[in-house]
Amino acid sequence: MNRAAVLVLAGALLAAPWAGHIDDTDAQLYQVLARNMAATHRWLEPGLPPSSARPFREHLPFGLWPYAAAVRAAGERALPWIAAAFSLLTVAALLVAAPGASGAAAALVLATTETFFLYGGRSRLDPPLVFFTTLSFLLVQGSRPRWAAAGAMAALAALIKGPFGLLPLASMAAARAICERSWSTLARGAAATLAAALPAALFVFLAEPSWREGYLHGQLLASASGARTEGTTAWWGALAGVAGRFWPGLPFALLAATQRRNRMLAIACGLLLLGLSLPARKVWNHQLVAYPVLALLAGAWLAPFLERWPRVVPALAGIAAIASALGLGARLLRPPCVASQEFAALLPPPGTQVLVVSAPTDWRTLVGLAAEQRLAPVKASALDDAPAPSVRFALVAEPLFHPGSFREVGRARGWVFAVR
Repeated sequence: MNRAAVLVLAGALLAAPWAGHIDDTDAQLYQVLARNMAATHRWLEPGLPPSSARPFREHLPFGLWPYAAAVRAAGERALPWIAAAFSLLTVAALLVAAPGASGAAAALVLATTETFFLYGGRSRLDPPLVFFTTLSFLLVQGSRPRWAAAGAMAALAALIKGPFGLLPLASMAAARAICERSWSTLARGAAATLAAALPAALFVFLAEPSWREGYLHGQLLASASGARTEGTTAWWGALAGVAGRFWPGLPFALLAATQRRNRMLAIACGLLLLGLSLPARKVWNHQLVAYPVLALLAGAWLAPFLERWPRVVPALAGIAAIASALGLGARLLRPPCVASQEFAALLPPPGTQVLVVSAPTDWRTLVGLAAEQRLAPVKASALDDAPAPSVRFALVAEPLFHPGSFREVGRARGWVFAVR
């Protein structure tokens, strides 16, 4: 009964944020790119991001495939469901992989981690990435490692988000080799990890040169070296990210790490966190690949308590389902963007160019206009930077607005909507 209740709990929490208006720069960017791929049938070309003259090259196109397929089959309203399905399958994988109450406890920890359920139902690359990395880890964790299958899952994860897709497999393989004192285990793990990296590497080097310039150099190498500085470049950034976000499971994981029976899992978690700390640039969502592994560790400590109090999980599932049905998940979200509220009636028809004036660029607003309203936003740092007189509408950060060729028709929450 606990296993079914955990799935109900996870589903309710993943759906809870849908009660409100979700503004998510990454999710809405990928929504636009999936829309492009679905419209053009070009599965290896995500197309142009909003207000960009250069094609999208920050990630390989394969992570967008489930979303592009969903848009073709059922429209853009299906996107959150696809993301939530991957997240729910990740919870289910922990349920099945760990024996007895340990699986239910691990799945419970993951399902109730706010960062996991708050973002797990959005069209980001993280839900499929975390699902495939979790499978790759679990296939090696058991008493009889399945190296080929684990490598295949890691290969899919690497096609979505590069080296982060390989880390859980490599960490578990190394931890297993350490505990078994086996060079052959280490060799098998290294071979599986290298084989898993091959499909992504082949695509980068066989595709057109813009992928090497944009993805290999502009994303991977720049993030590794610190040439890109979004996020944090502190050496402890990954540890701080996990410490700040992996709740309520963190104390249980730390307690479990002190128990000798969890030695291999604890070493794998340590190696995984070490791997996440190696790039100079750290971003919180990169650390999501560690959450299921940490949840397994936390579940090993929590399992005896769930066996002692079996009614806790069904009670939590009931509370989560009621809270989700009442729309309380909307309270976890940021206030909705002005374009969806105060300026909604002022916006021009889809396809119209709209100048977005802010310094630095407010990507949340710009991408939101493209995803939600299907407008064609044009970024600018000053109102005078309008590319042509044909651009008649502008959304301007209040300090940057001055009367001139544009006249104000609306003002709300630090923004001015203007026309000319």
